[in-house]
Amino acid sequence: MTDVTGQLVSTHKSHPFLAVLSLEGPRGKCVRCLAMVNSRAMINAINLEAHQRVARRLVGLSPSMQTLRMAGGLLVKSKGMWSGKVQWGPTMVETSFKVFLSSGAWRMLVGKPILDKVKAIHNYGLDSIILPCQSSRHKVTNFTQKAIPEHVLPT
Repeated sequence: MTDVTGQLVSTHKSHPFLAVLSLEGPRGKCVRCLAMVNSRAMINAINLEAHQRVARRLVGLSPSMQTLRMAGGLLVKSKGMWSGKVQWGPTMVETSFKVFLSSGAWRMLVGKPILDKVKAIHNYGLDSIILPCQSSRHKVTNFTQKAIPEHVLPT
């Protein structure tokens, strides 16, 4: 496809990057969640309603007095913080998520804190993320492009 000047225009449509993560519960049981990956987000976050759906399977929230500034400038108070182990592919990390009302923009958000810990490499052209692990690399593909497995909670 070309524009009015004859320049080639990409027909590739960009989609949010969705990945499956497992949050470890208090007795070693995991809650698998679908999360939006955003390398510009400075926090990891879970929408309050999404957290309430799986809260009984996770450790409780710790208090958080943080107020979060949304992309549009809106200030939203955190309802608490979930901390624990998160598995993404073969990688397991200790991290935390702020819990707050996201107004339906997303249910779970993976931001820079996890991306830095796992040393994620995002290949935008291939719509994949590489997770380096010990002597190999694990490729994570975007679930936006394919069906979401039934066993994943659509948090």
